[in-house]
Amino acid sequence: MDVDFRGFLLERDHELAWAAGALDAAAAGTGGVVVIGGPPGAGRSALLDALAGAEQAAPFLPLRANGSAAEADHPLGLARQLLRPVLGTDQRPEPEGWPRGAAGHARRLLAAVPGTMTDARREVLLHGLHVLIGELGRDRPVLLLADDLQWADPPSLRWLGYLARRIVRMPILIACTIAEDCASTDPALLRELAATASRTLRPGPLSPPSVHRMAERVLGGACSEDLVLTCLRATGGNPGALVAVLSGLRDRHPRPARRWADVPAETVQVLLRDWRMACLAVQPEPVRALAGAVAVLDTDAGPELLRDLTGMTREEYKSAIQAMDRTGLLAGTGAPRLAHSTVRAAVMAELSAEATGRLHAGAARLLHEAGYPAERVAAHVLAAGGGQGPTERKVLRRAAGAALDRGAPGEAVRYLRAALAEESLTGLSRARLLVDLAVAGRGLDLATAARDLVSAVPRLGSAAERAAAALWLPPAFAATDPAAGALLRRVAGEQGVDRTGIGPPGRADSCGPSEAGWRLEARLRWLAIQEPAPPSECATRLRWLRDQEPVLADGGGRELLTVLAYRALLTGTLPAAELADVLDRVLEREPANAAHTYTALPALAHLAAGTDSVTALSGWLDLAAIAVAQQESAGARAVVNAERAVLLAGTGHLAGARDLAEGVLDGADPAWPEATTLAVLALATVALRTMDPEPGPRIRLAVRHSGDLRAITADRMVRGMADLVRGDPRAALDRFLDCGRQLACYQWAGPAFSWWRCWAAAAQQRLGDSAAALALADAQYQAALAWGSPMAVGQALRLRGTLTEGAAGIELLREAVTVLRASADQIELGAAILTLGRRLDATAAPGAARLLAESDRIAADRGARWLEPARPGAVTFPVPRITPAGRGALTGTEDAVVELVLRGWSNQRVADDLGVTRRAVEKNLTRVYRKLGVSGRAGLIGRLGAG
Repeated sequence: MDVDFRGFLLERDHELAWAAGALDAAAAGTGGVVVIGGPPGAGRSALLDALAGAEQAAPFLPLRANGSAAEADHPLGLARQLLRPVLGTDQRPEPEGWPRGAAGHARRLLAAVPGTMTDARREVLLHGLHVLIGELGRDRPVLLLADDLQWADPPSLRWLGYLARRIVRMPILIACTIAEDCASTDPALLRELAATASRTLRPGPLSPPSVHRMAERVLGGACSEDLVLTCLRATGGNPGALVAVLSGLRDRHPRPARRWADVPAETVQVLLRDWRMACLAVQPEPVRALAGAVAVLDTDAGPELLRDLTGMTREEYKSAIQAMDRTGLLAGTGAPRLAHSTVRAAVMAELSAEATGRLHAGAARLLHEAGYPAERVAAHVLAAGGGQGPTERKVLRRAAGAALDRGAPGEAVRYLRAALAEESLTGLSRARLLVDLAVAGRGLDLATAARDLVSAVPRLGSAAERAAAALWLPPAFAATDPAAGALLRRVAGEQGVDRTGIGPPGRADSCGPSEAGWRLEARLRWLAIQEPAPPSECATRLRWLRDQEPVLADGGGRELLTVLAYRALLTGTLPAAELADVLDRVLEREPANAAHTYTALPALAHLAAGTDSVTALSGWLDLAAIAVAQQESAGARAVVNAERAVLLAGTGHLAGARDLAEGVLDGADPAWPEATTLAVLALATVALRTMDPEPGPRIRLAVRHSGDLRAITADRMVRGMADLVRGDPRAALDRFLDCGRQLACYQWAGPAFSWWRCWAAAAQQRLGDSAAALALADAQYQAALAWGSPMAVGQALRLRGTLTEGAAGIELLREAVTVLRASADQIELGAAILTLGRRLDATAAPGAARLLAESDRIAADRGARWLEPARPGAVTFPVPRITPAGRGALTGTEDAVVELVLRGWSNQRVADDLGVTRRAVEKNLTRVYRKLGVSGRAGLIGRLGAG
């Protein structure tokens, strides 16, 4: 960096005047010593240069030397520098007339090895050099200039001190600079020399006008007052610091605007980093050690902790902290903090790995003993190399728990992995840490967490501990992973729990008032959800448990009630009202948070939709979505989005259901099968209601490796609908009937999937077999009556009314409308009203127009419109289609993709710019086309216009 030293002489007139007076006095025969002190950057060297170049110095013989830390170990090195111009080298002859006495002997001694000198010879040397300088002063006054005297070697300091006490009547002036707060080779000798000074000059900081002048001089242009104030605040007016900042600005902007405007304070702080580090480098070791401790403790730094960490006394600490403050290394916030994050980073970089580890280990110990929060202690444990002892591991486990409490599982995983890093850690301690790691990381990587649990659980100390650990596995994952499922069955057996909840003979109900017992039974029942079982057993257990207050008061009991109720939904063994009551009781007690996604509770969404009782769950899921959004778990978010999609589909919010479901399937994780299944159910519901085959391939892709009967049935239903749409009712009928047969094999006779009959009836009607269609409709109606939900009964009535001719059919449709007005499924209500309105309109009966208008309003309220039938009898059901949305309905990612497409960018270029894959861009565009109702890129540009 090129430094303009002329700027250092601003506001130095007083010092220059005094130096001129000292020169005049020395020239007149009254010698003395001038010391120029001050912190680094105060302009000491510039003032020394000005003194040497002053008019009054013209008659003097100038002899100059510069102290250097690199030469501090060379005895009499500074003395040789001073005298080199007159002594020459050992090979040169002495100048003519040169004294032969003591001065000549001193010259010879300078060439000798100093370490071999005795005290007597040293005294001879000092006297001889004194005589030598005196001889030089006979012809002309002598000016000895020594810069950075704090780094001078001790013998040279001793000689200068010897000389300074003997020149009061000689034409000799000693002018030297001493950097305050810097390390020195011999502080005692330096103090003795400084004490001989007739005047000590300490150039002070620059005032704002001088800062302004220096800024314009260094930057070469006019500067704003804001820039001047920013620089002044950051540097305190220190000339060296100012030059560092201004030179840095000049180098960054070699061709500035006509006027230098304000510069961010952050930029100034960055430019000061190297300057501050240079100041620190010349500080005494205690100051450097304290700076390292401040950097390590950072926001935890306090006087007591810093003293304990560095081992300093109160006096030593006070001296070192004052030195740091005077050199601009502190932030000036009251508490000891380094001036800027860049300074902290630089200080940390200067520390050796050993020193860093030692300081962090010490900080961890001190903070732990002082009762600091576990995570703050753990940060130092990690920086010191991890948990290598029982205390460190304890701290890391506590920190992991705190991180989980604040919704940061990634941090918790980092702490626990460090605790597990010790290779000698084995047995029970390692198993428990593995369980902790799995619990912390299951939201981030469920598959890996499950492997850790399966590995660790058998090594835990007791059956109860093994059961508690195994219950961290989500039941849906355990149902798809053989090892996880086997682990659950094994620990349940140890607890005497089977899927019926009945334990060994002579023992009371094994679930008892035990959360683990209830959860184990719930998980076992979930694992067997697709296995045939006596429907009455499930109904009997549910009716007994739902009235037990301990069951409802316990999270495990609520999970068991959920599984039992869901099983009853699938099998149709209990009416909707009873299951809706169970749903309400569970939701009254269950917290709406992310934890439910790791249990069987996501089945509540399908249960709520099936019982036509979605109001309470809808609000509960809204709260859960807020909680999940604060978590790092993409899997948990996917589960909640899939739950919400099921509810939206069940209430006729087709666009919202579709978007949420597609988003879940786009990022489907095999470790979260329940999210995928629920999303498939929601998307299939939308596809079937809108008679849109387009989601079929996406559903098929999601289901291809699934063994979940729910997802498989949904896929087959959508395939059958696609067959019907393309004009192949026979193939469609075969698919629908096959669904019915397979469901019967599993004893799933409940309403959750009984809509296969509605679609089979539609296919029969298309094939012209009205009798078979009516038979299916009557069977669906009887099942719906037994179930009892308004949606199921109303839908069955509408189907019968559609297939029944004349007044009887109209009466059935009127009844359907009446029943459906109590349903949350507004699209189903709109379909019944539309069917009735069209029937009345065809017979010119009164009220048709009002009904048709109402059905249109209902569809519009759900973001849809009704399709006109292609021909009379072409379809059995009124078909809603999602109304294309405007650009405001797009997500942020979708809108960003659209913006770049409108510029004419290719999909690959869009992907590169957004940092995603080309496939992701294509998926977003597919959703955009659907939302906006366009067929492709050309349609998109045609609708929104090129950018």
